[in-house]
Amino acid sequence: MGIGRRTFIKGLGAGIAGVGTAGLSSPRNLEAKEPVVKKEFLGVLVDTTRCVGCRSCEMACAETHKMAVPDISDTSVLEKVRQTSERQWTVVNSYKTDKGEIFSKRQCMNCN
Repeated sequence: MGIGRRTFIKGLGAGIAGVGTAGLSSPRNLEAKEPVVKKEFLGVLVDTTRCVGCRSCEMACAETHKMAVPDISDTSVLEKVRQTSERQWTVVNSYKTDKGEIFSKRQCMNCN
């Protein structure tokens, strides 16, 4: 007479449970480990109400990332709306409103 199907399945279940808990009883796995702390990027806060259109943020970004530094004295670039690009990650745009001229910074978020 051989082993029955029920006995075989019970034995198989006990074997799998034993293999699964074998790692828990090992002293190596019970040592305290340093917690993994992920640095999460939350955002960049820019108070656009204080922007005067000096474009120094454009220059600082370019210098920091070793890109071509824009000529911030050239105000003609403010005559049209610009987008960020692979050559310039931060741009300031000028908008005419009924309350006067306002400036808005646009950036690519590569600072993350």
